[in-house]
Amino acid sequence: MKYIKTGRKRDPQGYYILLIAKEAFNEIRKQIEKIREEKKIIVEEWPREICIKSKSRSILKRIINIAKARRITVEGEI
Repeated sequence: MKYIKTGRKRDPQGYYILLIAKEAFNEIRKQIEKIREEKKIIVEEWPREICIKSKSRSILKRIINIAKARRITVEGEI
């Protein structure tokens, strides 16, 4: 299942977090790599999901909009 989960709250270090299913991440990987080169985001591989962290909500909104264009389900809002 292709999905992204997100929320408005920050983690203890001050980052907003997106959790992306690996299948969905593979579909938008190139766009995320471009954003990663331009801006400061952290991409971590977890056992079932990919975690993307950023202190900027607008960067994560960009990723969410890319995912929505690809018809990937987005749960929550940022």
